[in-house]
Amino acid sequence: MNYLNEKEITFNQLKQTALKHYNWAIFCLALLICCEIFFFVYPPRGYIAEDFIVLGSIKGQPLISVEELWQSKIKDDKFMLKIFSESTIKNLKSRVEKLEYIDTELLPNLHFAKLNDTLFKIAFIQPSTQKIRPFLNTFTRNFLQQTALISNENLQKKRRNTKFAYEQLLRRSQIIHDLFQLKVPFERLIPNQNGQPESISQEKEDTFMGKLGLVVINELNKELFKIQSALKDYTDDNQEILSLFPFTLKRLTDPETPPRTVQPYLFVFYFFIAVAVFLIYTAGLFYFLPSLKQENA
Repeated sequence: MNYLNEKEITFNQLKQTALKHYNWAIFCLALLICCEIFFFVYPPRGYIAEDFIVLGSIKGQPLISVEELWQSKIKDDKFMLKIFSESTIKNLKSRVEKLEYIDTELLPNLHFAKLNDTLFKIAFIQPSTQKIRPFLNTFTRNFLQQTALISNENLQKKRRNTKFAYEQLLRRSQIIHDLFQLKVPFERLIPNQNGQPESISQEKEDTFMGKLGLVVINELNKELFKIQSALKDYTDDNQEILSLFPFTLKRLTDPETPPRTVQPYLFVFYFFIAVAVFLIYTAGLFYFLPSLKQENA
């Protein structure tokens, strides 16, 4: 454009061009409003909803391998079709269409992350907030039902096995006590909850077999106390540690928690949209300058 070289562009020329082509300003303003609204409803990278869950455990030792259960469930078409139907995320009639939508739209946006041995999260990402939380709530509820069932089964199994081992060892100690014909009552030789046997009476075992019996029972008491402590860990519901590591699975996130944007600092993005539209508007003014030059000539 030779006119740029002939004379320096002045502010008044740009002002006259803007006044003449006011429709261009209206168009750019409308473009700005539309872009801001669109990216407010559909922000870059979309919205994410997250559910944080604590696994049932015994002092931090999980009762279930949640990674294996996750892989088996997200690949279970019957399970995912049930979630799809209950959540009503999209109205599709054909079974094939539903399966295709699950494989292309839902599973790629459904994420699992294990934060530590007992804490994990389920996340779901969508372009907008519409139906993102209802779907995640439906999925989490059904997934946790399966997880809780397996976790409770494993807990009950551990309790039964430990109780059986405790009873067996207790019976063995009783047999040793009777076999060696110890004078000290059996109840006084068994460790209590603190790991110490009751105070032994003044009667002493004078015979070799009696003393040998005390040694054998003392060795059995070591294992007996370990199993006794384990049984308490599995059954005592008043332990303070249960506030950190509960027996049963616990969902930490409220089902009504709203989704948040994946992209942080969106205000910077909105600001650059305004800058970009302003640059487009300014470029348009320079484009319209030749017509103003010709009229002035």
